[in-house]
Amino acid sequence: MDFETLKKRLLARGRIIADFGEDVHGYTPFYNEELQGLLGPDAEFPVIQPEECWKALQEYADGGGPLSLNLGAGAKPNKEPEFLNMDARPMMGIHLCIDMFDLLKWVPKRTVEKIITRDFVEHFCYRDIPLLLRTWNQVLKPGVLPAGGEDLGTGYVELTTPNVRTVMKRYLDPEDPECNWVWLQYHFFGMMSYSYNVHQSLFDFPSLSTRLKAEGFSRVIHLPDEANHLYVRAYK
Repeated sequence: MDFETLKKRLLARGRIIADFGEDVHGYTPFYNEELQGLLGPDAEFPVIQPEECWKALQEYADGGGPLSLNLGAGAKPNKEPEFLNMDARPMMGIHLCIDMFDLLKWVPKRTVEKIITRDFVEHFCYRDIPLLLRTWNQVLKPGVLPAGGEDLGTGYVELTTPNVRTVMKRYLDPEDPECNWVWLQYHFFGMMSYSYNVHQSLFDFPSLSTRLKAEGFSRVIHLPDEANHLYVRAYK
């Protein structure tokens, strides 16, 4: 199975319903209109098993195909052709709706060029962070540092997460009226608007860098922060 066929099948409604049923945490699975149009209105949506996905991605990577992951994609899937979008919730544009600790069942080791994850890592319990980062490291190809210009290299994870130092500094600043008690709760604990939308870990750059290096990342770069968020790129 080629990569494009795999992506189309992964977007199928059957993949989501097979794992979660018709409704998950109040979210009704979407039909993928583009896929329906390609396959026809009466087409069945064959379920992709983990072993089948794993094999297809291994063959794709062995053939030199670029593979990237967007983890915790939510409502903002990456539409670049090399990306697989993943989330715990079934939403439009999500290829794999899985438990992130099952990633190695679906994605072979050393096949992924880059992982992008925005405001995601803080939703995991701090006790599980080492396993999460180790899993990301295992699926990445060996890190290649950037050559310069627009080249970012390969074998890296790029992530954002609330910066606890920035949040506390702003909260304690009497000249910053935006940062009230409610603002603090949001940054520390999340929106709490559904079961997954809760923060369970807090980071500043030293703590995040230390944990990334402990799980096999060799170089961690602190990019310019985005508002109150850390922005980090870590190479395997």
